[in-house]
Amino acid sequence: MGHQVYMAENPPVAATFTYWLAEGLKTREELRQASEAEAWQKGENLKYPNWEELRAEDRENDPKVVLTVRDGAGQVVRRITGPIESGLHRVHWDFRYPSPEAVDLDPPAWTSPWAESTAGPIAMPGGYSVELAKVVDGEWIELAGPVPFEAKSLAQASLPAEDETVNSAFQRQVAEAYRAVVGATSVASEARSRIRHLRQAVLDTPGDDRRELLDRLDLIEDQLQDLQQKFSGDRTVASRAEATLPGLQGRIGRVAMGYWTTSSAPTQTMRDNYQIVATELPGVIDELRQIVEVDLAAVESVVESSGGPWTPGRMPEFGGGE
Repeated sequence: MGHQVYMAENPPVAATFTYWLAEGLKTREELRQASEAEAWQKGENLKYPNWEELRAEDRENDPKVVLTVRDGAGQVVRRITGPIESGLHRVHWDFRYPSPEAVDLDPPAWTSPWAESTAGPIAMPGGYSVELAKVVDGEWIELAGPVPFEAKSLAQASLPAEDETVNSAFQRQVAEAYRAVVGATSVASEARSRIRHLRQAVLDTPGDDRRELLDRLDLIEDQLQDLQQKFSGDRTVASRAEATLPGLQGRIGRVAMGYWTTSSAPTQTMRDNYQIVATELPGVIDELRQIVEVDLAAVESVVESSGGPWTPGRMPEFGGGE
């Protein structure tokens, strides 16, 4: 086979951290079962756990190994989880801050080869350190570190940024704006879902005529759709194949997509798009907060006091029976 061309995946462009665990991390249940197995092998009597012990097992979070990367000033840049089994392990840091995307605890099992992977802005070259810790039953235990290391630039950019410090600061500004836009658009979508549930709850609530509540929900949804247009652009026009200005999400998304994969300075168009988002987004978030936390919450309160069925986002009330 030596005459054939050897092919393998390229190593990642990353800092590689290697650690060894003499023993794997185990939950309360796993430790109890191991103890019971040992007692069984010795012919000893087994002790059945009491309810408090079983309840503690059920409520325990899974153990973790956490590697914490800090910059030269001691600020946390990234936390990375690693394998918890015994043995030698390697974990990679891609020289980036965390992704500003919304938390997804159930990502799709398959994505298209051309799909963009979620990533944060690039960290600056310089001195860093990494610490190793384990989290077992809610207790953080430091295992090793801090171990210093150096992140160096490959200096292969055709048009490198003149000032890396300024460039990195702007990337983090973009990440913060991106995080806020993603969160606000999600809140607006969740609010519209709450409205759809509330409409049905109003219809299912016995008692007085509640058509006035339906009118209020219509008004709130119209306001939400106006805000969603600011976030996503005018879909009515775009769906007819006509030109329209991008929304805030499109503007900041284009900056992130074209900027976080390069070490060049941002273009003027990128700076202009960020400035538009930075100027308009605070007011849009204030409008969204008024709609969700005041106007929509007031309708939910009326539905609750009228004995309407539960809807998402609403805390039920019960004063006790007579």
